[in-house]
Amino acid sequence: MGNVILLIAGGIKLALPFILIYLWRKRTNTRFTPLLAGLGLILLVTLIRGAIRSGFDKSDFLVNFTQQSFLTSVLEEGCRFIAFAYVLKNFDRREDAVFYGIGHGFFESVGSGFATLNLIATDKAADLSIPMSHLFLSCPATIIGTLWHILMSVLMFRAVRNGKAKIYLPIAVFLHMFTNFANTFLPVGADIIFALIEVTIMFIITSKLYTQMSPFDDYSTT
Repeated sequence: MGNVILLIAGGIKLALPFILIYLWRKRTNTRFTPLLAGLGLILLVTLIRGAIRSGFDKSDFLVNFTQQSFLTSVLEEGCRFIAFAYVLKNFDRREDAVFYGIGHGFFESVGSGFATLNLIATDKAADLSIPMSHLFLSCPATIIGTLWHILMSVLMFRAVRNGKAKIYLPIAVFLHMFTNFANTFLPVGADIIFALIEVTIMFIITSKLYTQMSPFDDYSTT
């Protein structure tokens, strides 16, 4: 039964970004460039992050985690800023921001899916000290995480287009780092509740801002 749960969870995680890409493209006819930018830039961030954190001192878990969390937050939010301020400066539709967000979170979802399925392939599921029901909680966590990346991307898009990036960027870095800490140190189950509450609040705020943006408006950065 445990392997069936892992198979379902892994399959959902792998399928999630492809389903979102299909549905968003069908609904909005958005260009693929923002999606590809999200995929390419996050790959570059992953390479840079890996090179930098390889030199971190791993003897102290908390210090090492803090360093890695801060590095990830700065690189990923900086990546969003660069994407909308420079790489996608001629892409001014709000739908473009959503498509970028799907691309930004693509590998996180797919990577989690492969990691889950790998537990079946290597027969390691039985060796885990946590119940199989807890493993299944990682599926909604991945869905929430993907939505989180989309919302953060829309907020950065709005900030850049309205010339507020200098104010919003440090806020985004702090929020990213705080979320990493909460997801890591909260007990299993409580982390899902926290993430759900956080994403719900973000969704309400972002939805209001999103509806204020016309699909074809050119938001000046001046």
